[in-house]
Amino acid sequence: MFHTSEQAMGTGIYMQENTLLLIVEGRVEWRINGQSQVLERGSLLGAEANCLVESVVSAASPLRGWKLTFSLFQLSSISPVIQQAHLVNWHAPGAKSHCLQSLEEDELLAVERELEQVTRNVDLDAIVLQAVCGRLMLLLHKKQQMLSQRPELEQAALHMKRQYHAAITREQLASLAGLSVWHFSRKFKDEYGETPMDYLSRIRMMRAQEHLIAGVRVQEAARLSGFADVFYFSKRFKQSIGIAPSGYMETIDTRRIAATSSLLAEYLLSLGIVPRLVLAYIPLVANHQSELMDRYQVTMLDSPQYSDCATALSPHSPELIIAHQMTESERESLGALAPVIHAFTNDCRSLLARLSGLFNKREAAARQLKSMEGIARSARQQLMACGGSDETVLILRVESSGYRYVNSRRGFGASSIIYGDLNLKLPPGLDTDRAACTPITPDELARANPDHLFIEKRVSQEGGADRMMEQLQSHARWRDIAAVRHGRVYPVTTRLWVNGCGPVGYGEIIAQAVSCITAHNCPSHCTQSDMEQGR
Repeated sequence: MFHTSEQAMGTGIYMQENTLLLIVEGRVEWRINGQSQVLERGSLLGAEANCLVESVVSAASPLRGWKLTFSLFQLSSISPVIQQAHLVNWHAPGAKSHCLQSLEEDELLAVERELEQVTRNVDLDAIVLQAVCGRLMLLLHKKQQMLSQRPELEQAALHMKRQYHAAITREQLASLAGLSVWHFSRKFKDEYGETPMDYLSRIRMMRAQEHLIAGVRVQEAARLSGFADVFYFSKRFKQSIGIAPSGYMETIDTRRIAATSSLLAEYLLSLGIVPRLVLAYIPLVANHQSELMDRYQVTMLDSPQYSDCATALSPHSPELIIAHQMTESERESLGALAPVIHAFTNDCRSLLARLSGLFNKREAAARQLKSMEGIARSARQQLMACGGSDETVLILRVESSGYRYVNSRRGFGASSIIYGDLNLKLPPGLDTDRAACTPITPDELARANPDHLFIEKRVSQEGGADRMMEQLQSHARWRDIAAVRHGRVYPVTTRLWVNGCGPVGYGEIIAQAVSCITAHNCPSHCTQSDMEQGR
């Protein structure tokens, strides 16, 4: 059971596991994959693993309820002799990676009574939790089903996307759609532009490429993709992809690659891998990223924040998609277009290692890392020489709905640079194992009293943070902060300190941070000019 919003969210900004949240008291507003959602008594939230969840108000606000995390297994046999359970992906009901429904009061009370048994009878804990989890999932799915029914053809297409590794016939698909085989095949081709079997073959080929990218042997990749005969698989693979599966990885960097953000494009270009397409919200593309993409003639597709990547990429026929951490539903949508490589991590060094390993660019990654280490070492020496390494530093995000600071222990991007590579310190009491970004009030900021304050006035498509910035600067305790009194408040931009924290932006962030901290009495050195240049 949780008692605050922070406990409900957990650490980090992604749900680490499939999660059911039932709210019994309190009210909170969260952004879930960019969409604002209000949770209150009776709210039942189902969120897939890797769902992005951010608190709009203080994460310490009262919120009581139950949080159940789970994995979904499927029995491959019901034989009493051999039983094997296989982990399968859970999909939130509906078209999104999360589903929010409201329980009736009698439904809520019934579930509450069951969950109260968990704390009263330890022997029943596991049984009760599984039963309640099943009941909540059933309620979630039934309520969503009442709101919308999947069209028959979509059911068939979804079955192929999720069960591509199994034997699938037209008769099975037609039965799912409730149509005769002839009518199903005709209607499917009219809707999707290809026959059901061609659609299935294309899905299988994309999954086979993903298995090969993951290092799976050809024979195993064939089996995992639904092909019983490896020779037939190799033949179809060459017909579809243009090369035998055994030679596929040698050509991977020549494919029509699409990146789902300008930051991922920066990583690829720093390794000498040129994506053809990049999805980006243009106002938040850092200057150095624009210059890189102009130099390599990369096509940038202006895409709204939190938009559906699959819809934006569909007309451009990518052959390989490099994407950030995503939910299973998002992966499913992209996976219908092309093979998908997950970035999995926001840590600069880990991501360089992953991408360089996949694309055989380890030497380029080693050069990049050596350059970054040299930049950081020189910066630490400069900070030590001026005494800046002993002073406290806070990165504050001013958003349209409030204030958050970047936590050092769970940070990435600018946080890992400032607190990790430069060894700078958060004010005492703030360095806790909380979410990557933790809500903070003006009073709490004054009590933290940082020596240096980097302020990112968040820019987003939803609107700016001018009003909250004005409220902060007019707050009664604003001038009590050491950084304010001594002129050590430094504006930084979202496009560099958030969206530009790649191997190239790394040096720019360090240069700005060191310049500001060492300037002390000359903060103007890194204010207006840096803002104009996107630094």
